[in-house]
Amino acid sequence: MLAKNNRLRDKKTISYIFKNGKRTNGSFFSLIYLPANENNFKAVFLIAKKVSKKATRRNRIRRLLSEAVRLIQKEKNLPKINLVVRVLFDPKEVKLDNIKKDFEKCFEKLS
Repeated sequence: MLAKNNRLRDKKTISYIFKNGKRTNGSFFSLIYLPANENNFKAVFLIAKKVSKKATRRNRIRRLLSEAVRLIQKEKNLPKINLVVRVLFDPKEVKLDNIKKDFEKCFEKLS
């Protein structure tokens, strides 16, 4: 799980990022981002009921994504951005390593 200071919570900020942000895609998610005004990286993970009707499955996906970003942040200095991760479909049987590699490819595109 991401640290509290790395979580994006403000609905106005999330809406602003959706409207004005730049986009890039991973294999099963879309990244929408803007440069941050603050000095740290912030992220939020959005998973609609369309992806999975079961809350337990959506929470599992959210935990995997959050852990992948946390591990990458620990290894590398991520750019100072506000990031919205929107899951497009259910990644059945996807491992943490695959998610982490996919995020790393997307973060290379950002730099």
